[in-house]
Order: sequence, then C-alpha cells, then structure tokens
Amino acid sequence: TRGEGVPTDYAQAAAWYRRAADQGHTSSQIELADMYARALGVQRSDVEAFRWILIAESRAASPEDRTAYAAARERLSRRMTAAQLTEARRLAREWIEAFASRRR
Repeated sequence: TRGEGVPTDYAQAAAWYRRAADQGHTSSQIELADMYARALGVQRSDVEAFRWILIAESRAASPEDRTAYAAARERLSRRMTAAQLTEARRLAREWIEAFASRRR
C-alpha cells in the first residue's frame, strides 16, 4: 500500500526521487521538481524545480505530458528572476547533455 500508518519522510522520498530522476525516470523528475518548489524534504529552490521540469519536459512521453510540464514551468517562472531562469536552463542543458552521452 502507500505507507498508511507510517510517518511521511519527505527527505527520504526526495532522495529516492533524485536517484530515479538521475536515471531518466520522467515522473520522478516531475515529483522532484514539485518537492523543490514546495520545500518538501529539500530546501526550496525554484532553480532546481525549474531545472527538473525542463528536463522532464524534454523527455515527455506524450504531447499531453509535455503540455502539462510546460504549464508547470510557466507558472513557476512567474516567481523567478532572469538570473534564476538562466541558471536553471544551464543546469538542465548540462544534465540533458550528460545523460545523452551516458546512453551512447
């Protein structure tokens, strides 16, 4: 089941989502982005949240997923500075390039 009767450990969840996200698991990338955006088990970081949304969006399995991720990205971007957006894009690009080179 879903951990009923067990205390929620967001830090542990974030660690597992991060492992899966680093392996290219798109839904884990979106979950991790949400955790960063809402400070669940990690320190809030809009840069990290935006980064993981961009990564997930680039790997979306369907047009519907891509549209949903783009909407989340747009909402988050409204509270970010230009410098934060630039940094998040750089981090996402580096991850995407590194992931692609590992898969060759």
